[in-house]
Amino acid sequence: MKIRSDRLKPASPEEYQSVRQRKATPTFADRRPEAVQQRQLIQMMQQSSRVVAQRQQMQGQIPQGEVVQGYFVSDHRISGEFTSQVARDKRGGGKTFIDAHDASKANLATRKKSFLRIATNGNLAIEDSAKAERQAKVYYSTIGLYKIANKKLRSMNSPLRLIRNNKSIHVTDENGKKKQLYQIVPTLINRNETGTNVKLPENCNEVACTVTNTFNQGRFNIKYKDNSTIQAPTGTVSNEIIKRLATFLPAYRDISQYNQKGYLDRLASGFGYGDAQSPTKITRARAGTHAANDEITGFQMGLAGNALRNRMNVHSNRIGEGYAARFLNQAGSTDIENELGINEHIKPTAGDVLMINTIGGDRPDPHHPGSILVHDHRTGTDTRNPAPYHFATVIIASGSDYITIENYARQNEEADNHGSAVLDPRYFFRMYGPGSQSFHEENQARYPNALTVRLEK
Repeated sequence: MKIRSDRLKPASPEEYQSVRQRKATPTFADRRPEAVQQRQLIQMMQQSSRVVAQRQQMQGQIPQGEVVQGYFVSDHRISGEFTSQVARDKRGGGKTFIDAHDASKANLATRKKSFLRIATNGNLAIEDSAKAERQAKVYYSTIGLYKIANKKLRSMNSPLRLIRNNKSIHVTDENGKKKQLYQIVPTLINRNETGTNVKLPENCNEVACTVTNTFNQGRFNIKYKDNSTIQAPTGTVSNEIIKRLATFLPAYRDISQYNQKGYLDRLASGFGYGDAQSPTKITRARAGTHAANDEITGFQMGLAGNALRNRMNVHSNRIGEGYAARFLNQAGSTDIENELGINEHIKPTAGDVLMINTIGGDRPDPHHPGSILVHDHRTGTDTRNPAPYHFATVIIASGSDYITIENYARQNEEADNHGSAVLDPRYFFRMYGPGSQSFHEENQARYPNALTVRLEK
């Protein structure tokens, strides 16, 4: 019997800690009155959370049929071998995941027992941890999923492969079925590096390019949900697809309008938000007149390359405000996100690349010379020196849960200005799920007016 207290909202992304969701098989000790009362309380919490989710679905806050809870966290430490890189205080300030005695190695620590994130179907598991403190270097998988992941890596001609070793663990899925999972570690076939010796770039975008064998991030194409009824903008990262999508999303108030209106009309809406059918706007879009600059973005005017990029940069703050205030904060946006498969509604497969973006212009921080502020219109707050984006590459997915391989520029973490390493030992794996457990939800607090998309090679 599985008892789980569903979490509908994530904790702070910087100090992310999963709520300990419960599952139990009653023993003699569990039959004591106080133990029975505790289980009944947990069941009531679980039922309450599900009622809230059902009510949100009825009110349109969560699309009907969408999975709102994925992986669960084991209620006890599971025996195995769980190696992670661990943060330590850095001399002079900041913290680092680099070994104190060998700068070419990560600061590793292995636990023989640990709490795990376990995929709902029991086919994947990884150490549960706060990303700011421990970052997993290994994960556990069924043999079948291990083969699927490697098949996808081979199909992309990736230099990365996975190795299944003889270390295994036993877990129980949400229905009480026991599964044996095997430890999975990475290997680079072009440099003969395996396990914790593997070195990938420090920058997240370069990790994604390396793993997918893509020349540069600009060549990634946006990927929406299969068979989506919304004809959203398509194209590559280099063709400003992120900002083009951000200007497209506020065009209408409800999903039926996206389904029914013509694509040219929606493109012509620009900053008009809801008046895309206007013949005047369509005429201006085709003519590319200066009078339309405040309504039409550069792409719709036939611009490309640097000209398109410059036009988008001029309007960055209006794009961010329009996307957040006139889309994210409006009723009905959840249905549209779900239909497109963006933000927390992404359901990735092996080989996909996830990209979360800051949307909006910046201004100097008057209290911190040299710093910038970006206003988050979603929350009404300012963020100092936000990163423009973060990439994560999906290694494998099972059900609604998925595991990524990642790294990121560590200057802020280490409180210095070092150049990002081309070969860095601090790769890590992480498990995400649907909704509140998603890559988008875990990271969005650090990215003002956050927009997360799925990309493919």
